[in-house]
Amino acid sequence: MFRKLLIAATIAAGSFAGTAAFADPPALQGRHDGRDRDSGRHDRADYRVSIRHFGHWHTYRTYDDRDDAERVARQLERRGYDAKIERVRPR
Repeated sequence: MFRKLLIAATIAAGSFAGTAAFADPPALQGRHDGRDRDSGRHDRADYRVSIRHFGHWHTYRTYDDRDDAERVARQLERRGYDAKIERVRPR
């Protein structure tokens, strides 16, 4: 009985780990554009943080301040993602 329980637990853990490996990173699950706070500005640049997912770069978020963008990029890199910061002009 104990052996069957151990085998079932091992199979369940293995199947969960296999499906978690193909899940989207948190950046792709919920996107947010930081421009909603001050949409009327025209003279400031924005900083876009992007991550690489399956060989393609996806926008994680857009920040008004370079320090905020660098902080988030460091956090993403510590979690194992390739992150980069780009300077973009607001529309």
